[in-house]
Amino acid sequence: MAGRKTKAGKPKSGDWRHIVERGGRLYLRLRVPADVQPHFGGRSHLERALGTADIVAARRERNRLLPTWEAAFEEARGLPAPAEYAPVLERYGLTGPVTPERIRRLKEALRLEAEIVEDADEAYFRQREQSAHEWAASLSDGEIEALRTRALYGHRAPALAGQEARPVAEYAPAGIVAPDEALAEIERVEGVAAAPAPVAAATGHTIWQAWDLYAEDRKPEKKTAHEWRRSLEIFEEAMRTEPAPPGSVEEISRDHVRAYARHLRARPSGRGGSVSDDTVNKRLAALRSVLEVAIRNDWIAKNPVSGFIKRDRKTVAKTKRLPLLVSEIETVQSRIDCGSGDYWIWVLLRYTGARLGEIAQLHKDDVKRHHDGTWYVKIHDEGARHVKTVSSVRDVPLHAAVADNFLAWVRSRPAGPLWPGCWREVEADGGGTQLVPAPEATSKRLNRRLRTAGVTDPRKTLHSLRHALKDALRHVCPDEELRDAILGHTGAATVGRRYGEGHYLRRLAEVINRINPAEIRRLQEVDADPWQEEEKDED
Repeated sequence: MAGRKTKAGKPKSGDWRHIVERGGRLYLRLRVPADVQPHFGGRSHLERALGTADIVAARRERNRLLPTWEAAFEEARGLPAPAEYAPVLERYGLTGPVTPERIRRLKEALRLEAEIVEDADEAYFRQREQSAHEWAASLSDGEIEALRTRALYGHRAPALAGQEARPVAEYAPAGIVAPDEALAEIERVEGVAAAPAPVAAATGHTIWQAWDLYAEDRKPEKKTAHEWRRSLEIFEEAMRTEPAPPGSVEEISRDHVRAYARHLRARPSGRGGSVSDDTVNKRLAALRSVLEVAIRNDWIAKNPVSGFIKRDRKTVAKTKRLPLLVSEIETVQSRIDCGSGDYWIWVLLRYTGARLGEIAQLHKDDVKRHHDGTWYVKIHDEGARHVKTVSSVRDVPLHAAVADNFLAWVRSRPAGPLWPGCWREVEADGGGTQLVPAPEATSKRLNRRLRTAGVTDPRKTLHSLRHALKDALRHVCPDEELRDAILGHTGAATVGRRYGEGHYLRRLAEVINRINPAEIRRLQEVDADPWQEEEKDED
């Protein structure tokens, strides 16, 4: 049978070539040919995380990486012995994990070194028959550049094995080690003023190059992109205070990450207090996600942030969301002006179980009447609207208890968004501006109303209205598919659920209209504690 064996001895079917599993994560494990093992630190195998626990995605990543590594093995066969090119690794900053990119850059460095030696030696022998001034005047711009910017490294580094000492070494004493000192020495020998040496280009990749690739690949939402960029800015801010800040992604170490975490915890929060562990974890997660790009592009072999994100263990009783009781819902509702937009947002959240973002982005023409006479709200992702999942696109019937009054309010509204305050203007990709949903202020406002009404349990929020309707639907409808169709949950997500066009709107309306708040309130008052035992649902 194709595949590999697990610890239990059962074979896993499918193509697992060069893929191993550890701790639920998948890794590429590749044997290094014996003849090139010296160039890879003597290692017999190379491993790197594939960044996924999904075997299909892991196979795609493996198939992308294999040709790169196999090409690196072939290029390594053309290298001299490691002892011969060790000085070049130091001079060109090619230390660290051996990757295909490093092999390529090493071959380029060796080629450059050969050119440097040839140029410098030729210029030196020509100088022997001329005075220093005549010789300096006879040099071409290219020869001067070779001498001043690269060839002078020969006086401070050992020559490659089998290579004669570079003649240019005679121009400077062996004690000179810094490039600027070497340039000053050749200026003294030449007796002429030298132009400043060009600044050497960075040999590594910046964190912002990694970010650009991350943004291009993942296409994060604007809010997420802003938070991720801010996290990288804070990282750079923290590194400026370090005695040895990393100059590139390749130089970021676990010590730098540890210093970043300390810097985050020392920063004051927006409210003036200390930064929470969740905030620190979020900033570290942003850095870790961006550095995963560096791994996929073979810039680094291991993510230095791995293992730093540790969350406190919290009991379910302290963290799970609780549904609002009918008495709490009605208390808050009674304190909201019945003619205001907030009132109708609250009512729709109560009787549809929709998410705030889904309700806040409704337009007047999203309130529709079916040909069978059923009024409903259409939740979709057309235009600037967005939904959480594919199953979130749905039609939700209006409860008979509120339909007439809500429809009267809708008719009084102008065309366009029903709640304009839940939208904001942003720059459009093609120029100009566009409106996008922005319900954050409404969420804060309605959650404050909840607290001022006496609902102080942190497990109860505006989103608890959705949980409350879920419980009400459990009471009136045993059919899980019908409940999921109303709330936009994925449910069991079996193949059979994707067949057909879904449930008839009239059937959904029948289920919703069975909900009797007075009856549910009576049940809650009789047996309040079990009512709060909420099952874990996908929100």
